[in-house]
Amino acid sequence: MATTTIAPGALGTALTRVEGREKVTGEAVYAYEHDIEGVVYAWIVPATVAKGAVSAVDGEEARRLPGVLAVLSHENAPDLGEVSDAELAVLQTPRVAYRGQIVAITVAETLEAASRAASSASSTRRRATTWR
Repeated sequence: MATTTIAPGALGTALTRVEGREKVTGEAVYAYEHDIEGVVYAWIVPATVAKGAVSAVDGEEARRLPGVLAVLSHENAPDLGEVSDAELAVLQTPRVAYRGQIVAITVAETLEAASRAASSASSTRRRATTWR
């Protein structure tokens, strides 16, 4: 069996990380810490049944909460067109194929507002009926 010699480089050699000192001293600035104008946050509302259909998503109460911008469901989500993987067809049909499937998404100015809106939307008149 032939052996290959690896030239000295990153493998087995101590390297100084460019950001190393900042990270270990707590001075590093991470992506989430940068203020970016116009950022919005989303929160998923999952299906609570394993099989069925969503007959309605009532997002009125959620939309009245401060900072909430939208409540999306199969009723008002943009058409994504044909996709080869059904898992990617988010909010395209009222059919529920598994527990935890995304049935609505709330969008808000803060993560906290999006979370509160999702709790509100998921607890108001979202019903599942069986299908075959």
